[in-house]
Amino acid sequence: MKTTLLLSLLMLPLPRAVFAADDAKKEAAPAPAAESAVEELPRVSAGDMEGVRKLLGKKAVVFGKVTGASSNERLGMTWLAMDGEKFTLVTWKDSYAKFPEGQSPAKIYKFAKIEATGEIMEYKPKNGGDGKLQIKLSDPAQIKVIEEAAAKDDKKSGAQKTEKEKK
Repeated sequence: MKTTLLLSLLMLPLPRAVFAADDAKKEAAPAPAAESAVEELPRVSAGDMEGVRKLLGKKAVVFGKVTGASSNERLGMTWLAMDGEKFTLVTWKDSYAKFPEGQSPAKIYKFAKIEATGEIMEYKPKNGGDGKLQIKLSDPAQIKVIEEAAAKDDKKSGAQKTEKEKK
């Protein structure tokens, strides 16, 4: 009998005022802050070696001018030197297909001002020489072009092939 009475009470409609009070509480409560979809990463100039070194092992944005580019077909690698070879972006050939027209980043970004995002690592040569700070590029989304390189026919841009490169 008690169970039947309890079930009967639970089935009774609640007064509209109860719902109105709940609605008022929901409206008065502040909305939770939306989480940022964009991760705020530390930013550092490629020429600031001390600043870059402090970010070793961390994801960061490194910005500067690509001052040189080279490829080694045998190894299947491309290097983009930033700010006078103080910082390097390295790309393996298996990632080239992701870049525009399947090109090497050396052909796309040479002499451009860019921002590169990725984990800062240190390459240590086998001969025990100085380590080189770098980011491994595996996707064009890691690079944002700030300023395009000067036209290839502009001799002042340095984009012309040197006599050594022509041979």
